[in-house]
Amino acid sequence: MTEELLRELLGSLGRELLPGEVRLHGSDPVLPTRLRVGEAAASVLGAIGVAATDLHELRTGRRQQAEVDVRAAAAALLSFVHLRGGRGDELLRDAGPMTGIYEAHDGDFVHLHGGFPHLRDGLLALLDCRDERESIAAVEQREQAVAQVGKAAVQVDEVAVVRLVDPRHRPCVAQ
Repeated sequence: MTEELLRELLGSLGRELLPGEVRLHGSDPVLPTRLRVGEAAASVLGAIGVAATDLHELRTGRRQQAEVDVRAAAAALLSFVHLRGGRGDELLRDAGPMTGIYEAHDGDFVHLHGGFPHLRDGLLALLDCRDERESIAAVEQREQAVAQVGKAAVQVDEVAVVRLVDPRHRPCVAQ
């Protein structure tokens, strides 16, 4: 699956994967999620390896081989947790009220990421609320706020937000 993802990614860039150019090791699941995030991360890192190999060939005339481990690629997605020596829930708690998961009016959840000042300010402006958990939670319970946040995730570059959907509420689609 990982090599297939890598071929698709490179193909979208007009580049073919050459035989033996990238060695991929492992497969999902690595992290406790139904999404194949380890393989997706490994595919992206493999594509970066291909680009580095291309640059190396331009400089030296020799090709190299890239190697990517799916487990290590998945761990890289959470590197901020590992580097700080903590657990993810502790980091979210310490990140301030504008970074967290809030329940929406329909039982789904919204994950706000206001960990950087410009993201926090963008979310505060979008939601028109105070930088306090209670104020944010009250906004997320309003139907129009969830719709507004969903649009913002696509249209505005000053916010980082994801709507988390309970799979029991929506049909499952292939990832």
